[in-house]
Amino acid sequence: MSALLDCGHAESPHSVFTCGYGVDSEGKKHCYDCCHAIDMASIQRAEPFLGYLAKDDRGEWIISNWPGQTLLRVTDHWKVFNPWVARGYTSDSMVHIRAVDEEGRAWYGRGMGEGMYCRMRPTRATMAAIKEGMA
Repeated sequence: MSALLDCGHAESPHSVFTCGYGVDSEGKKHCYDCCHAIDMASIQRAEPFLGYLAKDDRGEWIISNWPGQTLLRVTDHWKVFNPWVARGYTSDSMVHIRAVDEEGRAWYGRGMGEGMYCRMRPTRATMAAIKEGMA
């Protein structure tokens, strides 16, 4: 059995390619469940964060953390040609993303596509207000 992490739990189950824990900005190690709790607390405070554009088990688009736990549900995403992006990555498209959190707050962000990281930021509007504007 491995030693306990800074969060007080053992390492999360992992493969030979991962380590079973995340490290925060202070260098403290946390199990995957505690990492998810930290990420969700950050979302509750409406702080910008980095996540990954991915699909869940049902094939629906989500924003996840590194271990694959859902942080936001994607409501829309689309590719936009960006010649500057092509200079540093093999793709010539940037993906713009719209998503919602558990409380219905709207988020937006952009990244390089599926499986790649994306920066997400809260919008000033909630999805309810956005839907009212569409009616």
